[in-house]
Amino acid sequence: MIARIVEAARGAIEDPNPILLKELRATFRTALFARFLYVSTGLVSLLVLSTGVIVASGDVPPASVGQGLLQLFLGTTLFVIALIAPGYAATAITSEREQQTWESLQLSGMSASRVVHGKFLAAYASFALVLVALAPVSGIGFLFGGVAPTQVVVGLLSMLVALAPAIAFGIALSARLPSTRLAIVLATFFYVPFAFASTSVMTAFGSIAHSEWHLTMEGPFFYIDAFTVRAGEWDTWVLLLGGTAYAIGLPVWFLLASAVAGVRPAAENRSAPLKRWAIVMTFATALVAAVALALTTSARSQAQMTLLGLTLLGLLLGFYALLFANEPPLPPRPYELALREASVVRRAFALAGPGAAGTLRFSFALIVGTAALLFVVMVGLRRLLHPSWSEHFAWDLASFALAAGLAVVALFAASFGTWMRLVLRHGLAARIVTLAVVAAAAVAPFLVAILLDTRAMDELSESAPLTVHFSAVYPVILAAQLNDLPSARALAHLGHLAVPLIVYGLLALACWATVEARVRGARAASERRRAQLAEAAASIRPSHPAPSPRAPRAAGASSHPTASDAASETAPSAADAPPREASSAPRDATAPSEPSDPSATDEPAEPSP
Repeated sequence: MIARIVEAARGAIEDPNPILLKELRATFRTALFARFLYVSTGLVSLLVLSTGVIVASGDVPPASVGQGLLQLFLGTTLFVIALIAPGYAATAITSEREQQTWESLQLSGMSASRVVHGKFLAAYASFALVLVALAPVSGIGFLFGGVAPTQVVVGLLSMLVALAPAIAFGIALSARLPSTRLAIVLATFFYVPFAFASTSVMTAFGSIAHSEWHLTMEGPFFYIDAFTVRAGEWDTWVLLLGGTAYAIGLPVWFLLASAVAGVRPAAENRSAPLKRWAIVMTFATALVAAVALALTTSARSQAQMTLLGLTLLGLLLGFYALLFANEPPLPPRPYELALREASVVRRAFALAGPGAAGTLRFSFALIVGTAALLFVVMVGLRRLLHPSWSEHFAWDLASFALAAGLAVVALFAASFGTWMRLVLRHGLAARIVTLAVVAAAAVAPFLVAILLDTRAMDELSESAPLTVHFSAVYPVILAAQLNDLPSARALAHLGHLAVPLIVYGLLALACWATVEARVRGARAASERRRAQLAEAAASIRPSHPAPSPRAPRAAGASSHPTASDAASETAPSAADAPPREASSAPRDATAPSEPSDPSATDEPAEPSP
């Protein structure tokens, strides 16, 4: 593994990405980029310095002023990143399409992943230079004190980390939108609220860390004080570095994988990058859940955290279901041709390969495997850490109800979404319909129960009406009921889980069977069309009759042929000419023309999720 990483790094140095070099040269030659550097640096410097002068003129201690200015600088830098970086990166691929140079990139022989990664690295390096230009402004805090050099270094590194998802988000939008203006507007419109929400979450974590770790600095940038005060504690590195890798590294990977899938040609396996990401995401989520439980002391707190984690797991399973509900009926034709000469192991993995049926099988295995893995890890770790706790059984039943019930609902969403994709032939429309159906399945049983009895919801925490058992969120209600019951009653009450398991399980199997049937029909139609095209091509192929023997020449005739003789030899006679119907071979007006990709029988060229 280490040798492979070293070899990859050496190859990147010896053969740098040409897209990276091209973009950096074009950026650094632009006068607008240089103007943005000194304008942004001047405005941020003026803001931080003027704020420091105003605050220092009061009764605030100088150390507090220095810490406040450092946080103001980091907050302003983060605002600049959220406002400018996504829109800047959103022009990376759309500008190539508008300038009609995207086809030349495809014909250059570079893979789609290399083009996307080159665009990402170029945009990241260009904006990182902006952060380097802003870095000296952070030294204003040293004028007032209370700021350590380590805090400044950690803060600047965190801004470089926060820059990655902003650039990746813009690249992902640029890979899927046709217009540069639309990409810039959507990137800015969606990412700025996301940045504010993320800052609010970090502020909440900062309050917890301030009380638990006794830090002097609060707010969203508490970690710069944590790395200074608690640099020798293992939980600081595990929580902050591990949490950063999970909360930022995996989303960046997903956005880049989505961009690669969006620009890959239809003849390639588009869903492969997203499938690799989903597998890693499942194991990373299990690891994060295990660490969170290990840091919790009491058994009851671990049991409550298990229920919360499995409830959030339902959102992840639903995301998986919608993510892979955008595959055409058949795999790419080159993939099928290469599979004929592949090994037995690769053919076995091809059962979960590209195409609607194979990707649906992968979704089923991913959803079931993720739910089972999280259930085993969280429940097993609690029993391992607190073997003598007397309430394990009831909480285990509640955890099982959550994991099994939400997994079955996700299976239904995956199969129904794939079926809708084949019917509507549009991935976004299929996902919207699937979300509407799942939302109706969650809310409609409650409305029916209220219509039948206006007081039906009064005792929901103890016993739910029969119609509520059909709701998609009933496993959450059942889990809340089971953890308060004795073990014997909890086991008997678990039987209510049979209703959603049977209903949504049968619906999922029915949609799966329908998808398999439609895929088989599409494959048979593709084979028939391919045979018809081959037969038509053979029928219009010109015939080459054997030349007729030359007539004997009269005595004394010249041995050199004349022009009329040559014409008579080269022009076929009427008897030798092919029949008219064979030479002109009229095609049926209703027969479709041959597609560029024979496997795409009736599907438009559409990017994978």
